[in-house]
Amino acid sequence: MADTPVMNIPTDPREQPILDELMLIRADLDLLKRDRTTYIKSSTVVPLYDKIVEQVQKLNAVREDRPHEQNRVDRVLDGCFQLLSLFFMTIGKNNEAPAAYALTSTIKRLLDHLTETKLYSAKDLDHVSQTLESLDNIIQNSEGVHSDRLVTLLANRTSLCREACSSLQERLKRLDPGLAEIHQKCISILRCISLANTKSKFSNSEVKKFKEQLEEIKAQQVDGHFVITPNEIPAGDAEVNELLTRILEWADVVMEHKGVMPENFKPIYDILVNIRNELEKLSLTQAWSLRETDLYDYQRQLDRIDEARVNGNFLDSEGNPAELYVQRTLLYLIRRSYGYIYYLMVSSEPVSEALQPIYNQLQTLRRCLVEVKEMGGVSSPRELYPYSMKLNSIDNMKVDGKFTINGDIPEGQASVNELLAECFDIANGRLSSLNDFTLQPNKNPPTNTVRLPSTTLHSSSVSYAFGPYVLHSRGLWYFLQASGIVTIGAAIMNILLQQHPTFFPHHHNSPRRSPSISPTHLSPRMSARKRKADDELDPRSLDEDMSVSPLTSPAISSRHIARPSKKIRNNEVIGRPLELPRLLETLDADSLRNVLQTICERHPEIGQEVVTSAPRPSVASTIGVLEQYQERLRQAFPFGGNTGSDYAYNRVRIQLTQLIDAISDFVPHYLPPHETQVTTSLDFLDSVTNIVHQLPDWESSSHNHHKDNAYDEISRAWARVISEASKRGGGIQLHNGGWDQKLQKHNAMSGGQMQAAVNALGSNLYCGGANGSSNSNMNSNNDPNSIRNQLFSGTYGTNLPVRVGPW
Repeated sequence: MADTPVMNIPTDPREQPILDELMLIRADLDLLKRDRTTYIKSSTVVPLYDKIVEQVQKLNAVREDRPHEQNRVDRVLDGCFQLLSLFFMTIGKNNEAPAAYALTSTIKRLLDHLTETKLYSAKDLDHVSQTLESLDNIIQNSEGVHSDRLVTLLANRTSLCREACSSLQERLKRLDPGLAEIHQKCISILRCISLANTKSKFSNSEVKKFKEQLEEIKAQQVDGHFVITPNEIPAGDAEVNELLTRILEWADVVMEHKGVMPENFKPIYDILVNIRNELEKLSLTQAWSLRETDLYDYQRQLDRIDEARVNGNFLDSEGNPAELYVQRTLLYLIRRSYGYIYYLMVSSEPVSEALQPIYNQLQTLRRCLVEVKEMGGVSSPRELYPYSMKLNSIDNMKVDGKFTINGDIPEGQASVNELLAECFDIANGRLSSLNDFTLQPNKNPPTNTVRLPSTTLHSSSVSYAFGPYVLHSRGLWYFLQASGIVTIGAAIMNILLQQHPTFFPHHHNSPRRSPSISPTHLSPRMSARKRKADDELDPRSLDEDMSVSPLTSPAISSRHIARPSKKIRNNEVIGRPLELPRLLETLDADSLRNVLQTICERHPEIGQEVVTSAPRPSVASTIGVLEQYQERLRQAFPFGGNTGSDYAYNRVRIQLTQLIDAISDFVPHYLPPHETQVTTSLDFLDSVTNIVHQLPDWESSSHNHHKDNAYDEISRAWARVISEASKRGGGIQLHNGGWDQKLQKHNAMSGGQMQAAVNALGSNLYCGGANGSSNSNMNSNNDPNSIRNQLFSGTYGTNLPVRVGPW
């Protein structure tokens, strides 16, 4: 592990044993950091902390007369404290003094960069200031618990950070409050431009949009000044003007270079971009994939690059300084990466790594329950069953009120229990709010209620009786779901429709009913008049008789009915469903597969047509599908811990079963007589056997039946294909393809569970093999003088005399 930067060796020989001991401690910390097979425990970290404190006391005694000396001992000691601080975060001791060391180092780096560039906003400093206040509280609470010298060291580091933060805040206070928002927006646009400059695919239009936003801000100026109060130049106008000019120039430089980095600085750029991208991924998946000790390597790489600058600028391998574009781009990547490290440290929860999976599950449950609450709650207790079952399963993991992992009680019990109690409170609150319907006797029924007749409805083995009760229309379906009689909802609605036919109007009925016309309303002239044959074909008569106007209709000429005027139709755009071609364009492969499967299940004849019309799947496509199931199985394993334990098996049992079922479904497709090409069958079996080899082995023998059954099925499939291949050309395909060696290798990897396939190969590989024993065939295979081997090797007939004579 390299130090950053390289410093002088200690001049005092008394410091050399301290340096050697510190390097051994750092090596132990590094090995512990790289060990992913088990969780990090407090019992492992605390002794290493005690050893470091002991060496610090020795170093202070040696340097009593020169306390400000700096050499390699200080650098190694700093690395030990950095690693130890991250270990304290990993085991959940975030609120203890050692955990504050790494965070103070990161804050100091960030503040130094902000002081150097003078490009920051009030929001950045506010968050750092709050973090420093939290660190002060942690340090004060650690007095008398941890080493006094460590507490003093941390207090001095936070004091330096607070002074730097206050100095930066004083600079922003000089700005007029009306300019603060403009300043904040300019800083935000600057960072967006720098981000666009470092993307893998540079977008000139994206940078151009940000530049247009800057020009809009500049257009607000009057005579080159921002105006907040009429006839008055606000405080800080010159600084904001200078900032705006710098950002506009930077936008032009970025658009000119288009994200292309010179070759002499390309290696450093690639390293910084990779660090930034990795930290960005960790910030998105922090709760599930971050171990705080992983941040150490990133921080050391950034320190090495940052401290390699000369007079604030970067130098290439030949010592040439970087141009402005390169310098600003590299500095942005360094500061962005430090910002991610700061965010990840601050976001670290005071929960041990061993309890982190449980804590993450509870956080997910809480988010789901809060989302359900914000969306209006649930309509049935059944909707809360999954949450209740999961919460109870987590609660049952406690032993004597505490979560134990392999007999150890990890840190963070209070945080996990508090979150568990909060989830229970939210779920119980949703359950108690299920009072959306009322069931009452039929007294003065309201207008939005429906009377249920006295009847008894049967659903499976339970009968539900309804007497003369009134149920609100909104609560009807809630009542059915809560009572578990969703399947008889249609029967109840049919009863309602029979007794109240006008309550639910038919969808095809016109919403506007015409007045009924009785015969007495007809005029005598119309009742006595007969229609001639010519009238039926006369368009004028049709227009007169079918007119809807009340003034021209003879049937109601004596009635004066006030009707609303006819609305003028306008060309409004109304919603309509997508046409089939457009709808299919929006579906991805999984959605289209689900739709097709649903159609085939509803219409078996279509399913049969799909089976006969679809092309035969290739071996590569089938193995690709199985590898997808295999990848899901890998991702389902819990983070860290024993991968062969019962807990791990319960976590991946569903994915494991899905993979085994897929193998069982695909194997018969590639067996004769359905598959006529022996080579295709052998290629598939070779690939799928490798997948079976990679199935996990479990500590409990009862869980290994999945893999044993898979080996048994694959072995019988091999034997079936070998038997079919031996009937074609005496099994020449088996010999030329080297399948005997491959099968022997598979049998060895399976621990002899494919011996049946090996025996089938031994009895069918040779000419007329079905009549001989396996041992005789093996002997004939090893005999170089056999006719079969001479035919394969091309030496047959070379030792025979050439006969010359008449035919």
